[in-house]
Amino acid sequence: MTTTSTTTAYLLGASVALTTGVALYAYLSLPTPIRIPKRVILLRHGESEGNVDHHIYETKADNSIHLTSTGWDQAINIGKQLKKIIGNEESVRFFVSPYVRTRETLAGVAQSFGGFESMRTNSQIKSDTNHWSGSRKLVWTEDPRIREQDFGNYQNREAMTKAKKDRSRFSPFYYRFQGGESAADVFDRVSLFFASMYRNWHRKIGSLDNHNTILVCHGITIQIFFMRWFRYNVDEFCTYDNPRNCEAAVFEREYNVEKKKYVLKFSHLLLPDGTRENERRKRTYKTLRRRINLKKPLETLHGNESDCSVEITNKRASDSELDKKWGTMRA
Repeated sequence: MTTTSTTTAYLLGASVALTTGVALYAYLSLPTPIRIPKRVILLRHGESEGNVDHHIYETKADNSIHLTSTGWDQAINIGKQLKKIIGNEESVRFFVSPYVRTRETLAGVAQSFGGFESMRTNSQIKSDTNHWSGSRKLVWTEDPRIREQDFGNYQNREAMTKAKKDRSRFSPFYYRFQGGESAADVFDRVSLFFASMYRNWHRKIGSLDNHNTILVCHGITIQIFFMRWFRYNVDEFCTYDNPRNCEAAVFEREYNVEKKKYVLKFSHLLLPDGTRENERRKRTYKTLRRRINLKKPLETLHGNESDCSVEITNKRASDSELDKKWGTMRA
């Protein structure tokens, strides 16, 4: 092979390599397909009969508790606020707890989206695919996995008061009510719901650009959602307070340049009167902290309750203080 031929082959190979490299770089630089919706909104139900009269649980099942008149107003008003965010052209999928108060909250919210009659369930969609004349679709699905924490059946107020005190001493996360659930149990079923939610998004790849997922549920469900999404440990879970009635936590999609993919980030809390808050509220009362030994104690504490106790403090310690006292071990 002549020198000229060799040079030509070399240049051709270099050109192909350069072209391929540029094309590959351009491809890898493209945003990944949108695999998450534009927004995820977590909405607690409006004020219920049980919120204003705890005695009602003694004679009425928790799942049958209605909204109060104030609760209906809250639901209608938060619906108006959500409509301002979502607008008229975006699709919405509601996942709703089967409890009466959450279903009624959805009905109040729906008044700002054309009324509950304009919404369809999955079963109705399958039999009525031509119902919608435009691109806007409002779908709702009942899902028992995002229901309220189970506190047992009918609840004796004195027994529940004692049980909640015991929970404070035992652990807000692990304490299981007699005949009911612990927050850890709720974590397990919400995790199962996550899997279904991801599958639902996967089926909609290509149409998630202007899609919204809204959960109408309960305070504990929302707390567990945050814990699951942000991978809080047990102590961090215990730090945050319960959402207020018809408080909506809004997550919005952003493009992460470093990870080269879209992510959902917590944006703000939205209240029925339109107020926005940038941070979740933290508890101001006594909180439970685990005491974890990262080294073997000098004295054997076998049989001593302090070996597995938790510390109750009125002062909420900072992360640095906690790390200094108990180390950086995560649950």
